[in-house]
This record gives sequence, structure tokens and C-alpha cells, in this order.
Amino acid sequence: MPDSVQTAFVLHRRDYRDTSQIIELFTLNYGRISVVAKGCKRPKSPLKTSLQMFQPLLVNWQGKHELMTLTHAELDKPFSAINGKYLAWAFYLNELLYRMLHKHEAYPHVFEHYQQLIHSIINKAAVEADLRWFEYDVLTRMGYGLHLESDENSLPIEANSYYFLEPAQSPIKTTFNEGKHIYLGDHLLALAEQRLTTPAHFKAAKRLLRHALQHLLGDKPFKSRELLQ
Repeated sequence: MPDSVQTAFVLHRRDYRDTSQIIELFTLNYGRISVVAKGCKRPKSPLKTSLQMFQPLLVNWQGKHELMTLTHAELDKPFSAINGKYLAWAFYLNELLYRMLHKHEAYPHVFEHYQQLIHSIINKAAVEADLRWFEYDVLTRMGYGLHLESDENSLPIEANSYYFLEPAQSPIKTTFNEGKHIYLGDHLLALAEQRLTTPAHFKAAKRLLRHALQHLLGDKPFKSRELLQ
């Protein structure tokens, strides 16, 4: 049980028995945790209106097991509602974190990045590149960073050369200019330097990052991606 109220966001929720739910929270200081929100489905429960996705919360819980009991939850400076394509983006961020984050392990930089991106999405200021930066940042912060600036021989990536790249490996320079895992050097550098500016940059970044995530998470598809088509 934390010593004080914690900042958190709801990542996922599912029904538990008749009137309760299991809530997956992303907290600043404790990472991803699972809590039971007892009675939150009752009409008069104060938790019914406070446990909203994409809203900053102040929470507390008790217990020492894998599934703990939520004892307090309130909205902290509520954000505006999200709609349209931005809602699909927000659901994707939640699903990504729900599947990627290890439980009970704090990721303060990821938490801050998520909070800023949700705020940008709410203000309709987010762009597709922001999703790619977030995927790249989560992979990096969790120790699964991609090697994009030098090849297997520690030589700098050449913008006009082609490279074979698999997750967890360094790029291998190749004479082939197309293939499932072959990328133009400029496209690798564009992602590493956060300068996705052309349709080709975006296409290569999405292909590479999706392959990296699939390598870690398996073939189970992201449900939220159906909303992104």
C-alpha cells in the first residue's frame, strides 16, 4: 500500500462479479498495477464517475498481493473529452502500455510522455509522428531499443545505403534494396533523429516499429488498431 495518494491513469477495465471491476492502473511511482474497484458499477458509487480513461486521477489502494483493493479515486484537474480519430489513438496508447509494461515497475519517463501525449491528443495537436515517437520511446525505456545509428561493424549508417534489420540486432549493410526487413539508411536515421517528414519515412517507421512490437508481444493483434485503419 502506498504511503500517499498516487497519480495514475486507467489503462483497462473489466467486469468483476456483479458490481465491481478490475482496473489496470498506470501509476507514476508504482508502474502498472491491478486493483479491484468494489461496487463501482453501483449507480451511487463515487467510483462510477471518477474511474475514467484518459483522465488524470489521484488514487490509493491497499493490499500486498497481485490484485489489490482500490480505496480512493478522484479526478485530478480533468481533461476534456476525446473524440474522432483521436479517440482511436488514445485507445491504442492504452493497449500498448497494457501489453508492454511489466507490473510493479515504475517508468516515470514513459508516464510523463504518455500524460503529455494524451494532453496533446485532447487538444487535437497530436500528429501521426507522435505515435511513432511514443512507440520508439516505450521500446527504448524498457530496454528494447532499436540500433539505428550504426551498423554491425560500428560504422555510421549511410543515408543512401540499404540495411537488413531485425529487432535486437544491429543493421547489416546489404546490396538488396527491397525485402521484408530491409530499410534505406535514411529511413533508419529519420526515426532515430525524430525527423519523420516524408510518406516513405512514416511507412518505414511504422513497418519497423510494428515488427519490433510483434517480436516482443507475439502475433496477437492489437484490437485498437482496427480503429486506426
